[in-house]
Amino acid sequence: MFWNNRIVSILALMLLLFVLSVELFSADKVVLRILCWEGYSKPYVKGFQKIIKQKYNKDVVLEISNLSDPDEFWQKSRAKKIDIISPAHNIPKSKKWPFIKGKVALPINLDNIPNYKYLLPFLKQNEFVSQDGIVFGVPYTMGPYGLAYNADKVKEPKSWNVLWSKEAKNSITLSKDYPDCNIYSTALALGADYDEIYSYDKLVKRIPEKKLAEK
Repeated sequence: MFWNNRIVSILALMLLLFVLSVELFSADKVVLRILCWEGYSKPYVKGFQKIIKQKYNKDVVLEISNLSDPDEFWQKSRAKKIDIISPAHNIPKSKKWPFIKGKVALPINLDNIPNYKYLLPFLKQNEFVSQDGIVFGVPYTMGPYGLAYNADKVKEPKSWNVLWSKEAKNSITLSKDYPDCNIYSTALALGADYDEIYSYDKLVKRIPEKKLAEK
């Protein structure tokens, strides 16, 4: 199955991504190795184990490790030290971490995920986690792109264009691991709709690449 700076707080779509071939139910006791951000898995271990025991009469041991750098997803997956990861939506097809192109991620059999039908329509078989009709990741949570500000320091911003103000010059930072944030923030300042920022093809139909680049 298948991310803040001082002024702008951005949380991207998260996914579950299988990175190794795991025979989940081939033995009475199964070990699954999960690499995720802190808090994403450990609170749900007992509930998951109970479900698997009731449904398949199998005992599942979850070995959960947390990361501090998204590059760990790629390095540990390639080394076959991890079975399931929870990357942001821009990772599976990234040039830096080519999970799908490099055949590190496994195709998903959607027959095994009956709740897939309840996903928001634009998340089903979405372009950032599918290829040629094959799905490699399942989105399970998402968050807003929003402006956070200190009311004791600045006035309430009325637009994303505040980031292009004279006062903001040389005061903006973006994560090197998620440069996509630069495109999405710029697109929102240019009037893009929220549901367009997760589809680059749809986005550039609304706002041409030349206009994005100039901004």
